[in-house]
Amino acid sequence: MKKHFFLVAIFVIPLTTLGYELKVVINNVKSDQGNIWIELLDVNKDSFKDTKIRAQEGVSIMSFKGLPEGKYAVRLFHDENVNDELDTNFIGIPKEGYGFSNDAHGRFGPYDFKKWLIEVKKDETIQVNLEYL
Repeated sequence: MKKHFFLVAIFVIPLTTLGYELKVVINNVKSDQGNIWIELLDVNKDSFKDTKIRAQEGVSIMSFKGLPEGKYAVRLFHDENVNDELDTNFIGIPKEGYGFSNDAHGRFGPYDFKKWLIEVKKDETIQVNLEYL
């Protein structure tokens, strides 16, 4: 009996803890300068994971792996000058490229958070188009 449980623990438990992959394809990257900061938020708007990748002109790709099933939102920005923050002008309009899951944008700031949400219940790939003003 102990050997059987041990085999189940080795082969079954790791498979159930792997989770899903969310691949984020970032389009319209203006240049190779700097980094792209990407934040994954859970359904409660809490930061679930965040990371940065080196910017690649045109298209940059990154993945979040091992995600449990659920609803998530992505927000990101192109940190061209590598100061680790989204630069804005004196009235708060971004001077660097930014984007949200589902390409959600509003007239004055981002759309309602619910419009950012994507459901992950299998491996998913989403597209986010950076917007530069």
